[in-house]
Amino acid sequence: MDNPDSTTQEQESAPEREQLLNELEKQTRQLAALHETALEITTRREMPELLQAIAFRAADLLDAPGSTIQFVEPGNEVLAIAVVYGLGEAVQGQQIHWGEGITGTVWKTGQPLIIDNYDAWAGRLNSLPPGLFGSVIATPINLAGNVIGVITCHTEAGIYHAFDQEDVQLLESLSRQAAIAIENARLFAVERKRSTELEILHQASLRLTSSLEYRPILEAIVGHVLQLVDAEDAHIFLYDGRTLHFGAVAWAHEPEQKPYIQPRSNGLTYTVARSNQRIVVPSVNDHPLFENHPWDWDGGIIGLPLCSGDRVYGVMNVAFNQPHAFDEDDLRILELLADQAAIALQNARLFTAERKHRKQADTLRAAATALAQTLNLNTVLETLLDYLGQLVPYDSASVMLRESETRVSAYVTRGHEKWSDPALASRISFNTNTNPPAQILLNEKCSFLIPDTREYPGWERPSGAEHVISWLGVPLIAGGEAVGFFSLDKVEPDFFTENHRRLAESLAGPAAIAITNARLYAQAQQDAHTKATLLREVNHRVKNNLTGIIGLLYATRDRTQVENQADFQTVINELIGRVLGLAAAHEMFSASGWQPVRLSDLTRQVIQSVTRTLPNDKQLSIEIEPSDIRVASNEAHNLALIINELTTNMVKHVLSRRSAARIYCQSEFSEGLIRCLFRDDGPGFADDVLRGERYNMGFDLIRTVVQDNLGGTLTLYNHDGAAVQITFPASLPEEAGL
Repeated sequence: MDNPDSTTQEQESAPEREQLLNELEKQTRQLAALHETALEITTRREMPELLQAIAFRAADLLDAPGSTIQFVEPGNEVLAIAVVYGLGEAVQGQQIHWGEGITGTVWKTGQPLIIDNYDAWAGRLNSLPPGLFGSVIATPINLAGNVIGVITCHTEAGIYHAFDQEDVQLLESLSRQAAIAIENARLFAVERKRSTELEILHQASLRLTSSLEYRPILEAIVGHVLQLVDAEDAHIFLYDGRTLHFGAVAWAHEPEQKPYIQPRSNGLTYTVARSNQRIVVPSVNDHPLFENHPWDWDGGIIGLPLCSGDRVYGVMNVAFNQPHAFDEDDLRILELLADQAAIALQNARLFTAERKHRKQADTLRAAATALAQTLNLNTVLETLLDYLGQLVPYDSASVMLRESETRVSAYVTRGHEKWSDPALASRISFNTNTNPPAQILLNEKCSFLIPDTREYPGWERPSGAEHVISWLGVPLIAGGEAVGFFSLDKVEPDFFTENHRRLAESLAGPAAIAITNARLYAQAQQDAHTKATLLREVNHRVKNNLTGIIGLLYATRDRTQVENQADFQTVINELIGRVLGLAAAHEMFSASGWQPVRLSDLTRQVIQSVTRTLPNDKQLSIEIEPSDIRVASNEAHNLALIINELTTNMVKHVLSRRSAARIYCQSEFSEGLIRCLFRDDGPGFADDVLRGERYNMGFDLIRTVVQDNLGGTLTLYNHDGAAVQITFPASLPEEAGL
């Protein structure tokens, strides 16, 4: 017969089981949905598609008819709607301030929030019409500890108390996934933008250097500007040193090719041209150059000089309809393009002004290439005079380089043999303080032209330079310092022109750099040679000294007779072993040029130096675990002494009773410490040695070296023989061999 109490209990528990099954089924669906959501949003790379997917998934997870995603605007304390799902146009364009409404509150507190009845909530936004939705749930999107946005879901009007803490957990899980996906999408967009910028810059460089005509160059510049930055327009004005002239314009939304307005005499464009300085104006309403400006415009603008050295060839203005915070990317891209544009404009200016001298431009490029291809100072100077001869006709020339702060000397001369002994010209040297042209060249760092030296007050006419009438000097400036100058001579007066001066100046920059590089290279070679010579001499002397010490110890051992001869022989042999260990380490470091060496190689080298002194009937096998740990020379010499003492001790206590023995060595790196294990297969340490109650001079030496020289610790124990562990701090960042 059935138990009536049991039947009643089953009937009562049936609803509970059904509720539990329903909850489990719901959780399973939610987990599956979260998994599908993670898969979907992590594969999205385009930000708009990603945000749409997140908004849809948020609504789907919570069975809500609609959702929104809002982001914190950079530099502004507002939340802006990024995507809306299920609300149509009702909330488009909304901007929420910090602490305002449900999303502003979540942004401020960083905590999720549920509003059961939005219309009845005291913090509702008055800008939203009533009856728009019923319940609302919102969670923050956190990235690196900061709230970057807010996700909301809502029900339709009249549906209240729709969300609970379980929904909060679901939405928080989604927001965590969303934060990672959004950051990945942002990084992907940044990388793609950078790749696009580089490609545009590359194409711009190719296009700018493909023509020497003004019009194609200017149109290419402004066109590429609008490709690189989201500006309204880009203008270029050419500068002749006094006046600005319209060059080119590009408009983002109009095909118009006329300038917006001619530059004002005291406005931004003229200020940039005269100062050769970039001017950034985030908002024209807040800048003195635009006080009482006549235009219906309150945006941002940047003016960039198109220059080479101190010479301004033009100005490029890039304007924005709205105030614009110029970030580092904007400035970097625009500066790069301005630099390219300046080079292109300089080439075009030379080509346009001197079309008949096209060969001169080719010569300049060839000269710069040739000067950069050698590090031999004499070759650099001869190359300089070769190309100067192609650009500026001269009868004789000299390159004078600084020997000291007040003295220059001729390093190379040419053409003087027609009028005098060239050896006289090559020995020209003078004090710059007493030579006015040299003072101008070196102190004022500007070129100097003398039409007729016979009429120039204070002109010095050294032996070998009597023929010099027309003279042109150009300083060689590298790193802001004048390293010397070159001078060109003509026997006829008034020969050199301003064009000659400009052509000569164009070679001075590459030549000065090439001269500086050649001198540095020569000095580096000399220093390296001196260092190598000294190092070889030191190594040779140290090796000879160590060999001499070993020889003296052998001679002392073999020729000295004392009362306790056996003990004396043992002491001397131990000293010989120590010196041999140091010699092995020194030889290893000498071979490596005193660079850090592998600890395992050093260990093997020292142990083998000890084995070479063993009798023929004794054999020692060595097992050293390979390791990439490296040690510097100061550590190596201490370690060599320690390894030598340990090996010698093992030979004394193990091989004295046996014909063969084995040594095992291992080293490892961890948390800034190097641990070295040295183990033999002998009888092990006696108990009183392990307790530190007895130790010999060798172990006393080892303990002192480990503690005082290496700053480490020494541990003795038995493990199938005697085992010694040395632990000391690593001194090289690459100790681990990583």
